Amino acid sequence: MRAGYFYQQIDGIQINDAIIFDGLGAVPSTEVDYSRRMIKLNAIELVQFPKISDTFRLRFEALPWIEELTLGVWEYVGTETDSTEELIQAVRAKLETIEFKIDNL
Repeated sequence: MRAGYFYQQIDGIQINDAIIFDGLGAVPSTEVDYSRRMIKLNAIELVQFPKISDTFRLRFEALPWIEELTLGVWEYVGTETDSTEELIQAVRAKLETIEFKIDNL
């Protein structure tokens, strides 16, 4: 069962409608819902949002029939790594081994 949706909002997006509509002033900046994740009811979930900006806001919208809800949010502040970085390091190590073998021929 679903509890609602968790949104990542990015602020400061520049939109200039004056390019399309003559005489309309440019909006200085706006907020955009960049990413949305469905949150299950009565569950603990790890939600990872793409890191496209250093500043963003999170917004939760419960489904309309849910009258009362408690939502807990924690932020991980440790070192972030992904498998891409680990794969690059593994390839570098293999390349060094190959170079060493070629040099010793």
